[in-house]
Amino acid sequence: MDLQRNLPRDVIRSTARFRLCVHTLRFEIATWNQSNSPTCDLCDNDDVQDEQHVLFHCANPHVISLRRKYAFLFPPTGAHDVITFLSQNNNKLYCFLHELSAFYEQVSSRSHVLTEGLFFVNLETAANANFCRDVSHCYNRG
Repeated sequence: MDLQRNLPRDVIRSTARFRLCVHTLRFEIATWNQSNSPTCDLCDNDDVQDEQHVLFHCANPHVISLRRKYAFLFPPTGAHDVITFLSQNNNKLYCFLHELSAFYEQVSSRSHVLTEGLFFVNLETAANANFCRDVSHCYNRG
């Protein structure tokens, strides 16, 4: 991502968090808390809510409307490769990722119920504390 594009700071932040898997998608939350299901609770596809799912498959009406709004980012061939999609050189891609991430963060913050004894990792705090781990799993899921 070329940071010299004069993009708003929140768009850069959302894009970086999405690309680094520091987000609130259920797959990532389930990685930290095994009692959470990674399955998308926003649509009936019964898929794992990961980057591939939210970019190309989630049937939630709001996500579908975002895909329609940014339809020019999606190739007509129907290729669903996350790395290729994220490699586009288009400022609108970053705006799409920002809006998509904001939606999932908002829904996630409403749906998380912290119960006594449940340990929840604040992903942003972990990222800010120079927390490093292998993120190759983010884009290499079978």
